[in-house]
Amino acid sequence: MSKRRDSLFLRSGLMIGFGAGLCVGLLLVIFSLSILLHHMFIVGVQWTAPGLLILLILLPVLFIMTGIVLYQRARGVEA
Repeated sequence: MSKRRDSLFLRSGLMIGFGAGLCVGLLLVIFSLSILLHHMFIVGVQWTAPGLLILLILLPVLFIMTGIVLYQRARGVEA
């Protein structure tokens, strides 16, 4: 592979991981907090709060891990 292609692969890994992770994470925070605040005081719906908090934590981490894996793979290709 050429240097330019390796560099492009590296940048795409970083953009996917950190850009998408942060954007999706922020959108998820806004969406989840709005749902959480809306349902917090309704009887029988409080069980959704832990699930939403788990989603808040896991999805951005998943995107960031994808970026790290692509970054490591690109470094392996570069070497």
